Amino acid sequence: MTKVSSAEDEVIALEILKLVMENLTIRQQNIITLKMLGYSNTEICLMMEISKSSYYRELENIRQMLVDGKF
Repeated sequence: MTKVSSAEDEVIALEILKLVMENLTIRQQNIITLKMLGYSNTEICLMMEISKSSYYRELENIRQMLVDGKF
C-alpha cells in the first residue's frame, strides 16, 4: 500500500530540504539542484565543469553531513 503524503508532510519535507540546502556549499547546492531536476551524474559533471572524482567527493561530503546531523 502506498502512503499518501499530507500537505503538512510536504511542508515539513520542504523545511528540512531548505535547512539542509542552507548548510551546503554553493557547489553542493548546485549538484543537489541538478540531481533533483533529473540530470545524470555525467551531465552534472559536464555542466559544472568538474571531474567525476570531485563530483563523487562532494556527494560523499553531503552524505556524511546528513549522517552526522550537521545541518
